[in-house]
Amino acid sequence: MVRESKTQIKVIRVDEAPVLFAVMDKLQIAEILDSLMRQHGNWVGDLSAGEVISGWLVFVLSTNDHRMNQVEEWVERRQQMYELCLGHKIRGLDFSDDRLGVLLDKLSGAELWNTFEAQLNQHMMAPRTATFRVYELESEQVRLDATTISTYAAVNEAGLLQLGHSKDGRPEDAQWPLRGPLLKIQLALLDPLGLPLATQVVAGNSADDPLYLPAIRQVQASLGVGGKTYIGDVKMAALETRASLVDSQDYYLCPLGEKQLSEAERAILIAAAVNGKVKLTPIKRERRSLVTNELLKREEIACGYASWAEVTAVMNGTLVRWRERRFVVQSFAFAKAEARQLDKRLAQAQTRLSDLPHRRQGKRRLTIEQARATAAQIISDCRVEGLVSVAIHRARLVRRDNSRSELGSKQPREEFTVTIMCNQHRITALKERKVAVLGAMGWRVYATNQPHLTLSQAVLAYREQYRIEDGISRLKGRPLGLTPMFLQTESRMIGLIHLLTIALRLLTIIEFPVRRQLASKHTTLSGLYAGQKGRRTSRPSSELLLKAFHGIDLVVGHVKEQALSFVTPLSETQLQVLRLLGLHPHLYDHLLSQTHL
Repeated sequence: MVRESKTQIKVIRVDEAPVLFAVMDKLQIAEILDSLMRQHGNWVGDLSAGEVISGWLVFVLSTNDHRMNQVEEWVERRQQMYELCLGHKIRGLDFSDDRLGVLLDKLSGAELWNTFEAQLNQHMMAPRTATFRVYELESEQVRLDATTISTYAAVNEAGLLQLGHSKDGRPEDAQWPLRGPLLKIQLALLDPLGLPLATQVVAGNSADDPLYLPAIRQVQASLGVGGKTYIGDVKMAALETRASLVDSQDYYLCPLGEKQLSEAERAILIAAAVNGKVKLTPIKRERRSLVTNELLKREEIACGYASWAEVTAVMNGTLVRWRERRFVVQSFAFAKAEARQLDKRLAQAQTRLSDLPHRRQGKRRLTIEQARATAAQIISDCRVEGLVSVAIHRARLVRRDNSRSELGSKQPREEFTVTIMCNQHRITALKERKVAVLGAMGWRVYATNQPHLTLSQAVLAYREQYRIEDGISRLKGRPLGLTPMFLQTESRMIGLIHLLTIALRLLTIIEFPVRRQLASKHTTLSGLYAGQKGRRTSRPSSELLLKAFHGIDLVVGHVKEQALSFVTPLSETQLQVLRLLGLHPHLYDHLLSQTHL
């Protein structure tokens, strides 16, 4: 009798999941969440709340999708992979949309979330003397900015969903600024990698100015006070915000708006530069290769000078006085952009003025006085005062024949001509940056109380504000896709925002050690770009790094009564990425010991 041997083979797809779980384990995300979330007595399953959230984050980063109703089915198809990575028996119901919704409700709690962010920040920023330091992150500069999140939910007059102006879109768009039910997010990110430190969700109609101080205090609560430089846009320049940072012995760097620096004061500072009363210092920026990080050239991008000002404010009934350095800077790129905008405004003004005497159906006929008033309004609306002037003269009187209509007016109709004159000399002087007025091209005034920050350092630091914009773009677009939100409950909207900022932390924390080590070793990484295996880069994105692990499988089974298990051999690129991330090169091999058919 011949016994037939039974062959059983199972292929387990793992891809980048072990890497994500390993990074989250290093950051102790699940442990911190479990310490803050009380598990309900009716909770079913072996997974804790923190482990469910970790598994959800793997889904989000693997699929670029955060929808709750997609997670359960996705996990069921990868059940054994989740069991290997989490070390527990997994059910699809552990990731049902009902359970995930409950977890979002918990994540929305302000006290729990603030405590979580503080503990996570402290864990990542542990001092060098500690026995465990995650990534040796520097914490000397923090960038702040606000953004809006659009939703399909209805306005809640008593809640956070309020009508407001969206920050999405472009000013040249016909419908800009967009208006609808919004939430607003204030973010504080660690420089230079853009790691979120503090997240606040407020009503969509909230002004930006008052949001900076609470975010700064939240960062100070987790990282301590003193010695850090907070960088923000003109809305961070509110006197109370600057005084609070001075009082806490921290620093600020931000441009001054009209509320902080009057038009007359600004004109005096610009005039000193334009008229040669002060020596202007050139500001140069290095251009480096994105592939090799080698210096390509140094280009002059701006010039300016520094001045001092005495500033006083009242904080909690106490007078705070300090000296503030003001950098008066002329950006060449900003000047060119303003010159282009000036050309658009001039063209728009001339078009509208030329149309005044023209007749067409539905257009109101103007008298000469009305035409002059309208022309003045057009010049004001287009902001071309002093650059465009107009002369309106009566051309003739046309008497109307009233025989055909009983309602006709017996008053003669005035026809007029419009002569448009452009002050070309002044326009050219403005474009060549030779006029010391508020509208002079490319000028901006920055303020700081940082005593050691040079003019060049201040300008270059502010110009890197795009780093926080990159984080916001990731949060709202790909790969996290926060907007638009389809949720209807405000608490779950807040919880989802908090969840995706954890995902944003993972993306930034994966990039940082890889880029830092590649830069320190003056080397590059290849094999990350589809169809371009030889293409090299010294600044790979976390999306590319994670995608590099696609196609890794575990194979387990029995063949002829012999156990069989192996993992897809890792490429040299994959092994190099693991080493750069500080993960064990046998991370995937360790899963084999836990596999079973």
